[in-house]
Amino acid sequence: MKKISYFTKVIFCIAFLTLINSNQLPVLLRAELPPAPETGTPPGKPTPGGTRPDAICQNTSLPLTALAAYNGKDFTVSSHPTFWFYIPYQPQDIKEIQFIIEDPQQNSLKNIYQTSLQLSQGSGLMKIPVLKQPQYALEVDKLYRWKLIAYCTGNTTDDPDLVLEGWVKRVPISAELNNQLNSAEKEDYLIYQDNEIWYDAINTLAEQYFTNPEDSDLNKAWLNLLEAINQEKLSQESFGNGV
Repeated sequence: MKKISYFTKVIFCIAFLTLINSNQLPVLLRAELPPAPETGTPPGKPTPGGTRPDAICQNTSLPLTALAAYNGKDFTVSSHPTFWFYIPYQPQDIKEIQFIIEDPQQNSLKNIYQTSLQLSQGSGLMKIPVLKQPQYALEVDKLYRWKLIAYCTGNTTDDPDLVLEGWVKRVPISAELNNQLNSAEKEDYLIYQDNEIWYDAINTLAEQYFTNPEDSDLNKAWLNLLEAINQEKLSQESFGNGV
């Protein structure tokens, strides 16, 4: 039997180690990288992530809450959508509320919309529509971050007491969705809900329900929608403040 030379053994070992490394390296790199995000909106939570250490807001039975799905499907087809929130405070408890929409620009953020609000009534649901002016229009297939910032009465600093954040993405109206909306076979809010276009489902139904709060069908539909976004605890809350 022919003996394998020392030089051949060395070459074989180098080739073998190279093969091992070339197979293992991509596995190690993939393990260190985060999973690719879905084509949607980042997940989050509908209540503030924390408060300022010396925040002086009143204690409430329910927290400041955004009406959104927070499931990666917080979409709208509107260029100027309307956002809904539950505000648990009385007018005398809040000095100012700010609503901001930010356009992520690489590693920085650019405000494309900002408005200041004053509570006119007690606790309840509040809607914040984006003013229908061209400079405030959301672009199709673009992701935006919004913030609801609250300064409680007595706060003399520039730091907000509460910050609530979320995301919104405007998606195009497909031919199928357009046909559904024009068919009159279903209520628009159900079509939006079935297509997981949550901001428009919430706004469309809320506008109908709070215009006709005694309508039992709308009441049931509102409860079902709140359950779908895990906010059934807000089912007894009325429309308190509008912009």
